[in-house]
Amino acid sequence: QVGLAGLALTPNSEAVCFAHHTSISCTPIDKPDVRLVFSGAQPIELHEIATGGRMLAGVSSGAGRQLAGELGGREVDLSRQNGGFPIDFSPDGRRLLFGTPDYGILLRPLDGGPPVRLAEGIATGISPDGRSVLIFSPGVPTTLIVVPTGPGATRTLPRGPLEGHTWAAWMPDGRNVVISATAPSSMRRTSSL
Repeated sequence: QVGLAGLALTPNSEAVCFAHHTSISCTPIDKPDVRLVFSGAQPIELHEIATGGRMLAGVSSGAGRQLAGELGGREVDLSRQNGGFPIDFSPDGRRLLFGTPDYGILLRPLDGGPPVRLAEGIATGISPDGRSVLIFSPGVPTTLIVVPTGPGATRTLPRGPLEGHTWAAWMPDGRNVVISATAPSSMRRTSSL
């Protein structure tokens, strides 16, 4: 019996990596081989794998550390005092999008530079071109918003008949999003904009 603490597909979609107890292993999609890529002393949780092989993992400790590292390479400690949680890597693998318990949305360079607060709300991911972040504001009705990661204007997407967004994700083209939300009849619907 394997208790997994995170599962992520490699960016090239050739392997699935998973955390188990104090290690991270990867297995190719088309072969039954399992390769150990990280082993530590503390229980670890795998969050995401960026282009270039960087992994975002959290070490289960009282300090709640978050580490990013390349397979077999150096680790970068991305821990924050306010209990931030990872959401997504930028497409180039150089920045990490994370949220805070007070609904802060921050983008932090993996070189250890300071985080930049982009907005407030619940972030779902960085666009495929890395220029925007898709977020929704809590409350009823929720609002789906596109926030730039640099200079630019914030855009509110049309809600249509939907009220309560439960999740949203970018489509690979970077121009469309898929959303899961509730309609006034309280039925959950999935649609794209």
